[in-house]
Amino acid sequence: LANAGPFTVFAPTDAAFAKVPAEALADLMKPENKEKLATVLYHHVQVSKYDENRLKNSSSIMMFDGSAAKVEVNGDEITVGGAKILGRVDASNGIVYVVDGVILP
Repeated sequence: LANAGPFTVFAPTDAAFAKVPAEALADLMKPENKEKLATVLYHHVQVSKYDENRLKNSSSIMMFDGSAAKVEVNGDEITVGGAKILGRVDASNGIVYVVDGVILP
């Protein structure tokens, strides 16, 4: 991403990537699938700052790839695109949420 933000990034854990079939990851890493990989990566970014209150008041958010990810709230638990938020890291240009799943468009 080339601009200064702000951004909201949903960063999957290593365990989240381990849930993705190895052949699917290998396929995304092929040079001919560079655009497909970029789309998956961009689907983890929102070009705005979404704190927890803003997420809780949203039914979906538009991701950088141009498609929406559904937001669900169950008590204090928030999921985005089916991935549960595990933690939050504030950054100088936004927020990074650690999530337990890879969010697919």
